[in-house]
Amino acid sequence: MGLNIRQKILLAFIFVLLVSSGAVFMIYNNSARITQLASLIINEDLKNILNAEKMLQYLLHTDWALSKYQLTRIPTWRNTIYKSQRQFKKFLRYSREKAVREREKTALAKIKKLYRRYANQLENQIKRFEQGLIDANLQQYLRTQESVVEDIIKELEQLIAFNTGRLEERLAQAKTLKSLNQRLSVGVVLLVTLTSALLVFVLNQTILSPIKRLMEGVRKFANGDFATQVPVTSQDEIGELSANFNVMAKNIKHDRQKLTALTIMDEKTGLFNFRHFKLAIIEEMKRAERYNRHLGLVMIDIDHFKHYNDTNGHPMGDLLLKELSNILKETVRETDLLARFGGEEFIILLPETSRDQAVKLSENLRSRVKNHVFPMEEKQPGKDLTVSVGVAAYPSRKIDSPDTLLEKADQALYRAKKRGRNRVCI
Repeated sequence: MGLNIRQKILLAFIFVLLVSSGAVFMIYNNSARITQLASLIINEDLKNILNAEKMLQYLLHTDWALSKYQLTRIPTWRNTIYKSQRQFKKFLRYSREKAVREREKTALAKIKKLYRRYANQLENQIKRFEQGLIDANLQQYLRTQESVVEDIIKELEQLIAFNTGRLEERLAQAKTLKSLNQRLSVGVVLLVTLTSALLVFVLNQTILSPIKRLMEGVRKFANGDFATQVPVTSQDEIGELSANFNVMAKNIKHDRQKLTALTIMDEKTGLFNFRHFKLAIIEEMKRAERYNRHLGLVMIDIDHFKHYNDTNGHPMGDLLLKELSNILKETVRETDLLARFGGEEFIILLPETSRDQAVKLSENLRSRVKNHVFPMEEKQPGKDLTVSVGVAAYPSRKIDSPDTLLEKADQALYRAKKRGRNRVCI
């Protein structure tokens, strides 16, 4: 390893002492201050931001594991819920221990209170689910829980924003000190020999510029650019910090990409999950209302799926879901959004699609499923595996929100089931 920052500054101080001891002393102190600010940015502000990001990650992971547990009943997902909760509390406890400013303490106290409420709701929901107490009030209960999750996310984002603001303040201080150092360097150049000027230039290139690049990388990272990488141009402390920053940014980017995929995709079918679908239907509904455009919604349910599972086993049921998902993917357009609604139900959002067009697409889809040869379908009632389809479309006099659009499609699906299955109803 080459000379560290303090050794470089010490050599510069000794060399220039006889010519301009005062100016060099100020350069040394300012450089040390810049180094200290860079250390605070990495070890305090950025670490606080990362802790908040980790809490956000484990919060979303808890909510996602709960959905998986409800769908699969696999105890491993319940253990994942509790593991994610422990990790969240670990980072929350660490953040509260390290909090110095009153605003941080207040925000973390509020997050702790909200998370306690969320944990209680989560425990109650797991108990209700394991006891089989699933009733008509469950949907409202889930909405109440989600509102608590949104509140926690909001507080974490405000905490991140606060630490980002403090980071910007320190960056501004470092910039001021750097500017002062540059002015002092000009003065030294005027007083000392060409050798002294060259030494100042070398110090600027080996210390100040790498710090500037590091601070710029930290700023981009704090603003959400997780692909940021900082050039490593030396083997001193700044070079080590830059290298560690690059590894940290790369790991966080990778983790966020994995987390994003987990939170929007259904692992069993490879389709979007209902959480992602809810966000999409809200945006599409707004667009349809704003520009007076058509918006179709198709809800699909596998007929006698419980019979198929009970007769052939759950592994075969999972294979059936995957095979049906592939048929749906081949049937819908690129502009349509296909998602798994839950269990054996699927849902398709059809932008720029009228009711008649949605019915035509649904009939085509129903026919393709009926004519497709599925494994073990001869054991099904009627010796065939079919689907029932409900269709709703906007604009309509009775549809004024995403919820009512979903409700109308669900009612249409119910009618298709009541009328004998293997049919499309609107």
